[in-house]
Amino acid sequence: MSTLEHAACTVERDRARHPTAALAPALAALLAALVPTTASAQINSNADLERAVRQRFDGDRVARCLAVAYVGEKTSKAFVCSDPTRAQAMGDNTAFEIGSISKTMLAFLVADLVEQGKMKLNDPLQKYLPEGSVVPMWNGKFVTVQHVLTHTSGIPRLPSGMETANPENPYAALTPALLLERLKSAKLTNEPGSKFEYSNFAAMALSLAVTHTAKQDFEALLKRRLFEPIGMNNAYLTKPAAHVRAAEGHNTSRKPMPPWTIATDLAGVGMVRATLDDMAAYARAAIAKPGTRETSLITTTQQSLYKSGAEDVGMNWFRRKLADGVEVAEHGGGTGGFSSYIVTDRANARAVVVLSDTAGGGIGKFADSLLDAKENPGVARRMASPDKALLESLIGDYTIGGTLPATLRTRDGKLYIQAEGQPEFELGYDTSGDFFVLNFDAALKREGTGASAKLSWAQGGGLVPFTRRDPASAKLAEAKSYKVATEKLAEYPGVFPLSPTFKLTFTVAVQTLMAQATGQGAFPLTAVSDDHFAATALGVKVWFKRGADGRVNAIRFVQGGNDIVANRE
Repeated sequence: MSTLEHAACTVERDRARHPTAALAPALAALLAALVPTTASAQINSNADLERAVRQRFDGDRVARCLAVAYVGEKTSKAFVCSDPTRAQAMGDNTAFEIGSISKTMLAFLVADLVEQGKMKLNDPLQKYLPEGSVVPMWNGKFVTVQHVLTHTSGIPRLPSGMETANPENPYAALTPALLLERLKSAKLTNEPGSKFEYSNFAAMALSLAVTHTAKQDFEALLKRRLFEPIGMNNAYLTKPAAHVRAAEGHNTSRKPMPPWTIATDLAGVGMVRATLDDMAAYARAAIAKPGTRETSLITTTQQSLYKSGAEDVGMNWFRRKLADGVEVAEHGGGTGGFSSYIVTDRANARAVVVLSDTAGGGIGKFADSLLDAKENPGVARRMASPDKALLESLIGDYTIGGTLPATLRTRDGKLYIQAEGQPEFELGYDTSGDFFVLNFDAALKREGTGASAKLSWAQGGGLVPFTRRDPASAKLAEAKSYKVATEKLAEYPGVFPLSPTFKLTFTVAVQTLMAQATGQGAFPLTAVSDDHFAATALGVKVWFKRGADGRVNAIRFVQGGNDIVANRE
């Protein structure tokens, strides 16, 4: 629900060069060591690949089990757990959540329908959705299929209501009908085709359009048109073969995470599960010379459709140049417990796939380094102890991303962070110079030294400033708050379900109205007027609604594009 405590509830690409705009923050890293590089020419065997993986990941504080494939004239594979105490059995029958790499497979199905004459890229998306569906427009301009594939549709990143979803399984309650309802009421953020903005909402709508047009569910369609023809024999969405074992996912603090569930016909957003052999087969098809229907269609999806500044986008593939000038097409993925990355070099018929049973970034840079010795693979980040002077220089009040007040304090040689209305979290420290939250994937990053260091907050794929707060402005805002009579405050406490699994509970403590969402810490609300409250730093507004008898019987809750009316339980 809020920046600090609410984990990213979206499948994101693992690309440090384009962090997604999340409420949660992120920060520029400081490397204080010479970084070893790994030349692609060294990968001639499974042993070479395992050595490269261990060189980068062994001992890293984010313990991972990784399945890695280098695909060239032959395919080399490695299964490595960077921390043997966290090892899980892995092998050719182990399936990983590949997250948003699934979007490139959605693109394949679109290209297939275009080839069959059943879909056109420049047609309105609305044309291919179930009858009665409405896609918002911009001054009479339609959102087209191509706009969705290039992330230039202007459709918001997530449907309204997603901010209140269960962060450990955020898409579970989203049905096709509910998606279309939210799409009908959505407002475009930009004119279609004018600006790149990554959108999972749009990808889910396109998934539904594909299945409606093909008249077959998404899993069956993928198996028949892509998986079976190219030899992705164990890939699945919800129906694994008997011999396939799903890997257990983890967050960066090693906590096991439940698998994500997404309605099958929305699953092009990031629902595919695949083994390393499956993904190696996909990579081989992506770098093969066009010949078969499948390789020709994948080639089509990787061609540039949108260029602006640093962005060069095909059909859900991101195109760029490595340090040595080689052009590649790539995509990353992340779910609550997994991260993944595929990068293909068609000109030199090479590709790399990395599958990790742990959320969080870093694997993309490593994969790039296997194709280009000039790319920085990174180094293992080990636990360390910050010195006293550093800790003392960080003590104080801050604002995360310009909106959320937070405080840094020290105790017993450790740093703690507490955002407004949230619990206090301990921060660990590693050899890269980052302070990181022990409970979930977020970090305080520093650029520079001492009190003058530039600070940023990294969380959920985003990177935002972490700046010292002006005490005078905080006191002024507090002085201007509206006062509600004590007897009036007593009318607001109660429980209001925002969704079947997410409730907002109101209580009164020390003449202050407090709100607490399911599974999160309580936070204070400031009165704007009678029956109207806000938590400005969190972007939350609440209106209490009254029935004919004058009693509070419902609320209107507004945050981050959500506008929900909920009745008292």
